[in-house]
Amino acid sequence: MCLPPPRAAAPLLILFLGACSAAPPGYTELGDGLPGPKIWSEAVIPFDANGDARIDLLFVNANGWRRPGDMGASSTDPLSPTLLINRGNGAGGPMFEDRTAHLLPSNLLIHGKNAAVCDVNGDGHNDIALAVAFGARQRLLLWDPTAARFVDASDRLPNFAINSNGVGWGDLDDDGDPDLVWVDSGPRSDRAPGGKARMLLNDGNGRFTEASAERFPAIEKISGQNAEIVDIDGDLDLDVIVDGKSPVTQLYINDGNANFTLDTSTIPEGERGCRTYDVDWADLDGDGDLDGVFMNFVGPQRRKLANVVIANRLSETGRLSFELVRDAFAGRNLEDENDFALVDADDDGDLDVVVAVLTSPPCEEKLFINSGVIGPGFLVELTGAFPVRHDGSLDMTMVDVDGDGRYDAVTAQGESNRHEDFRNRVYLGTGPADSTPPNILRVTSLGSPAPAGTSASIRAWIQDATVDDGNTFVAARLHWTVERAGQQTRGSAPMPHIGGCLHRAVLPAAPKGATITYHVSAADRYGNESVSSERAIAVN
Repeated sequence: MCLPPPRAAAPLLILFLGACSAAPPGYTELGDGLPGPKIWSEAVIPFDANGDARIDLLFVNANGWRRPGDMGASSTDPLSPTLLINRGNGAGGPMFEDRTAHLLPSNLLIHGKNAAVCDVNGDGHNDIALAVAFGARQRLLLWDPTAARFVDASDRLPNFAINSNGVGWGDLDDDGDPDLVWVDSGPRSDRAPGGKARMLLNDGNGRFTEASAERFPAIEKISGQNAEIVDIDGDLDLDVIVDGKSPVTQLYINDGNANFTLDTSTIPEGERGCRTYDVDWADLDGDGDLDGVFMNFVGPQRRKLANVVIANRLSETGRLSFELVRDAFAGRNLEDENDFALVDADDDGDLDVVVAVLTSPPCEEKLFINSGVIGPGFLVELTGAFPVRHDGSLDMTMVDVDGDGRYDAVTAQGESNRHEDFRNRVYLGTGPADSTPPNILRVTSLGSPAPAGTSASIRAWIQDATVDDGNTFVAARLHWTVERAGQQTRGSAPMPHIGGCLHRAVLPAAPKGATITYHVSAADRYGNESVSSERAIAVN
């Protein structure tokens, strides 16, 4: 993500008193919905599209779930994505303008299901990878700085036509550029045989080659939904998790060089052979490993099942394993839901859970407050946090669109048009502003002594106040000191986000006989900053 320079931090005492006296978390609707066409939207992705440091919104649109035109879609026609540019705050809050025709290709008509936003060609501007359904070619849009718009560069991808519901991104082979993973739901979205996920490796210039089956041994997944790119096993490389509406969640463990091993047993099924809809990953209890918020879709005989949490026991046992916490949610938890977003809504340093609701009356979104200790009822619904809206939310993201330090909710409406039109919405946060620094949970530890003249890749896992589909709004830096013969040389470098809340920079080579010390700093958009402990290595 492109970030503005962090503003100066307020004094600690002021931040503390502000947090104590702030209103409880809650959300109020901005106006009467967002501009743009009222069509079936599948996903919303926040990012700075035009480089002005404000958060813009990309909505990915489709007409149909299993096939074009089903589930009450207005037609079978493919649709353009919608790109809304944030023009800053007016009298009533942030103002958005539909700039789709000016910034996206005019012939970009697809049944889009999701998108990944990252800089694939290293020019400093975000690009867009689109997941396209119903046996179509997947799409890649690059920012053209001369034309100041996105252009279709799908010819940089292998030419495969799949039924994709999701695409994820991350630096999988530790070369500093983002790679892509597309999920394939198979010829029929919820029936056998399913489809195999595709891993595409980047050459550094935004041209992609599909990895071999030896490197990425994908197997069929019925109704695959998401490619989650996260460090699930704590070794500071990015693994791949393919979830979706069938019982087994696929885990692909990375060796650090994009050679993967398939594991189909470590991540448990939600409940009694359920068809999983979605799993979102973050450290929910502050113990330094990734827990899962697990959305059950339906069980046997289409019985609806409640959402659960799977607690990671890696930190306690040293081995990747999970405990299923069936009664983690206290409140309404048996509804037709479609997405989780994780946000520190009450500014207490742990992540709370927001849920997007599709069709279950009264249809408003829900906020569950995290007590910080995983166990029965540790996520407690805060009733009345959202206004009642009879719309059908398929996706949600939490992001600060008006720059007041409070995280706002943006929802994408689709599929269910039973109550109101497909009107995408913004709900402005009214609770405490973010005064909590990012949490630097893990930093690469180099072995000592290190060989002279060798540079090293340093990664840091940094979790901040929002975690949703790989988006992050943290600026990180690597700092180092090289000491030799009584002389010191200091330096630093930015650590770009490389997916899954990981950041990366290269520690420069040092001569024989030197000692290198290094640490990581991380700042959010409001000047809240944290610094890791120093690490020292000898060079010989």
